[in-house]
Amino acid sequence: MRKLVFYILLMVGLGASAQAAVIQNGSFDGRSLSGWSLDGNGSLFGRNVEYWGVGSVPAGEAARIYSFNTFSFNSGDFASLYQDVDLTGIDSIGFDAELKGCCGNYVGFEASFSIGGTSYWSAKSSGVYSSISIDVSGLSGIHRISFANEAIFTGTFSSHWFLFDDVVAIGDGVSPVPLPASGLLLFGALGGFGFLRRKRKPS
Repeated sequence: MRKLVFYILLMVGLGASAQAAVIQNGSFDGRSLSGWSLDGNGSLFGRNVEYWGVGSVPAGEAARIYSFNTFSFNSGDFASLYQDVDLTGIDSIGFDAELKGCCGNYVGFEASFSIGGTSYWSAKSSGVYSSISIDVSGLSGIHRISFANEAIFTGTFSSHWFLFDDVVAIGDGVSPVPLPASGLLLFGALGGFGFLRRKRKPS
């Protein structure tokens, strides 16, 4: 009986593991940056989760990378949030974004999304950027995805924000195991061990 329970749990666990999210915490629920790591000039930028809801982007919690107000920046100073993702079987990565300044327009900085150090999307103007889709069908294996806010001029600036949310991976690689398939795994395990128990009974 103990073996039966063990193998049932093993089969269910295999089904559950196939449902694991490729991108961790892409919606920043609970105002948390868990799953994301920090890089860049930490003394010049802040990073947190902000409540937003501007334009066509639904209200909710979003990651925010922002320059500190009235600090001096050199061109190339940046801050980023990143994580390593297995892109095998992934067709695209999607997200929403917004660029804004706390005291006016977003100027003097550039927001970008990169994979493995190569920029796949960037913007330098204030506004809401909805339903951005990045084609990654030609990539496989582990790659680093990164959202960055970077100074493109040298000078003293007010605070400029890069917000992004709803970071999702789309493709066969993230398709959850259908419930019927999980059920078949479970019932297959039960049936197989039922057969073994009958086979071991004395004649």
